[in-house]
Amino acid sequence: CATDFSKVDYAEVTSVCKGPQYHQEACCGAFKKMACKYTTQVNDFSTTCPVEFMAYLNYAGNYPNGVFVGRCNSGSSLCS
Repeated sequence: CATDFSKVDYAEVTSVCKGPQYHQEACCGAFKKMACKYTTQVNDFSTTCPVEFMAYLNYAGNYPNGVFVGRCNSGSSLCS
């Protein structure tokens, strides 16, 4: 990936998307804003970039699976 997702500051998502409710409006708004900064990389499923982005975001916020993917994305794109 052109971006080293292990070094990205995920605070713009983790500061507003908090459990245990993980309110969809707050979480998805912050997620889309952040993911769309890296549109080309997070939508390129021929690479590991989308997986890396999601893994580091989930780690940074201690999020369980399903907080973002399936709730915040359209189809197979993380940013659309």
